Amino acid sequence: MTYWDKIINQTKIDSALISDLSDLSYAATKGRREKIREFRNDAVNLGKLPFLENPPPNAITKEMIQNYHQSMQEPIRDPITNDILPNKYFPSAFKYEIADLQQPPVLEDDVYIGVPATIADIDNIKDDIKNVDQNLTIEKQNWDGLKNKLIEQRDILNRSGISRAAKNMTLKNIQTIERDIRATEGNIKALEKDIQDKQNIMESFITNIETNKQIVIQHNKEIKLNLEKYRESLLALNRNRLRIEEKLPNETDEDYLQRMKDIETEQQDVDLYKEKASLHQILILKKNLRNIFNKDDLIENIVKSYKPEEIYIINTYFKQIQEYFLETFGQNNTNLKLSEIIDIIKGILYKIQNPVIEYEIEPEEPAAAAAAVAAPTTINQLIHTSGKPTDFEYGTDNDAFYIGNSKNGNHIWFKVADVGNGKKILLYSNTDNARGNFKQVMERHSSNTNEDDVLSNIVDKYLNMNGFAKHQLMPKEYRRLNNVIQELETKHSITPLKQGISSRKSLTGIKRYGYGIAVRDPEEELPQYTDFGNLVIMPRKLYYKNILSLKMKNGHSIEGLNNAKVSNLFVDIIMDMYKNKNITSTLKSLNPNEQHLMNSILYQAGLHKKYSTNNNDTLKYLKDKHKILEGEILSGNNNPELLKELKEILLNLYHLNAISLSSLKKYLKQFK
Repeated sequence: MTYWDKIINQTKIDSALISDLSDLSYAATKGRREKIREFRNDAVNLGKLPFLENPPPNAITKEMIQNYHQSMQEPIRDPITNDILPNKYFPSAFKYEIADLQQPPVLEDDVYIGVPATIADIDNIKDDIKNVDQNLTIEKQNWDGLKNKLIEQRDILNRSGISRAAKNMTLKNIQTIERDIRATEGNIKALEKDIQDKQNIMESFITNIETNKQIVIQHNKEIKLNLEKYRESLLALNRNRLRIEEKLPNETDEDYLQRMKDIETEQQDVDLYKEKASLHQILILKKNLRNIFNKDDLIENIVKSYKPEEIYIINTYFKQIQEYFLETFGQNNTNLKLSEIIDIIKGILYKIQNPVIEYEIEPEEPAAAAAAVAAPTTINQLIHTSGKPTDFEYGTDNDAFYIGNSKNGNHIWFKVADVGNGKKILLYSNTDNARGNFKQVMERHSSNTNEDDVLSNIVDKYLNMNGFAKHQLMPKEYRRLNNVIQELETKHSITPLKQGISSRKSLTGIKRYGYGIAVRDPEEELPQYTDFGNLVIMPRKLYYKNILSLKMKNGHSIEGLNNAKVSNLFVDIIMDMYKNKNITSTLKSLNPNEQHLMNSILYQAGLHKKYSTNNNDTLKYLKDKHKILEGEILSGNNNPELLKELKEILLNLYHLNAISLSSLKKYLKQFK
């Protein structure tokens, strides 16, 4: 197909789409365009959507494409602080290290030899069976020879005219032969049993090898799945910025993962970007300073007093700087000199960038300390089924469960704590069994989780426990903390702690518990799921991780609405909704992207009737973005991520009732 034919074909597709959209609009408005409705009490007429008098542009302009490319060239920023990140790309949210990749699969031990069976073990047992079978053949031949001798002696005994002496000699020979036959039959039975036992062992070896083959196959599948998860997460977080070639035929898994990690750690030239954007930053600072001062000459002198790098940092934190400044000095303070204003802004910036963090440790009561010292200790050596001692020791120590590895010298004490509301947690210490050294064992649920606090890392990496030790000392599903807590209480009689357990909010925003760690403002627990209008929201994930996660009431995911990282202000607005606070003015403080996201979720949840939203702006934003992506695809960009993003935008338009599902499907068919 020639280029001209492609243009003609695309024009026909565009005309058909425009015709369909026109029909939809005509049917929805009954042939006339409606005017903007009057807002009363922050709500429009229920059940009716306002329509824009000026429709969005129906063609891609050169400026749109330039703006889109410019946005892709800007450095990545922290989604919360808006700081420029040093790397070119966001790191993958799926944590997977080379050490995890190289971790060998945990094979099952054979019951007869206590280690995984091998082909050599099968060959050896086959040789043993062959040798025993040869001995069995010899014994059967001996048995046949003895039977023939017995028949001959009985024939001699039955002959007529045999002398008494010959008869007595023959009877003795018969008795000897019968005794030898019985002994031979016993040998035959013993050899047959030995063959059967060895065959059972060989079958056990074969079963063990097949089982371990499946374990290895599953292990390799998990490696492949984890590598794909890592790649997909890296691509999703760097949409339209990054392309990663799939694993090459001759490339090892380690080299493939390292190649992605090398891409992930590529540094960007932040200074170059700041230099190019210095003029833009100056304009932003001037605009920001007008919120504090109204004299243009003063603003000009303030801006001239800072270097480009300083201006960029001041703009980054200006919202907090403005709050500090106005609270202390007020607006348009004429008593401040230029030099004082410059120093004050630098001082406020320093306080913002270097916050003071205070921690408190609860003192241990003398009586409790004495009781802890006097508590009995029972430590045992873990013995293998073969009777040999292992490298591990275990036991109870001062109401804690102790596991130690004598080979690498590492040891862990586990305690159970009851933190109220029916919730129990698992604590651990890798130093000693004393207050203040215990901290919470965390679930592996996000990239913010400290890897050292995850139970699988404690067991697999720190204690280096093998399969036998895990089976003996840990519950079968030891990665589930509830199972470990239950076994410590029932099997090892560990009593949950109820005193001296305090909580604090860590720097990652996750609520952490410790034995002897105090906190100033412990926060109430949030439910994992709760209703959000017609949808279900996860408030715990939203509050502690700043991740917006919504689902349908039936538990299904919402097409086109993926989990999104949101700002603290966005989280506060959602929380204020549940406190029945007025959020109308706060909604306007969100950045444009989050305003569109809020408008979209409120409409999908059916809450747009209660809270004031501007769906028209969101519709315009989605339609403009749709046109830009469509232009990219039609201009020859075959990146599959573009088509995926285009589909998400169309699904959002569908959720906002701006396009029908049939029209959406019909439109997407042209890109297949």
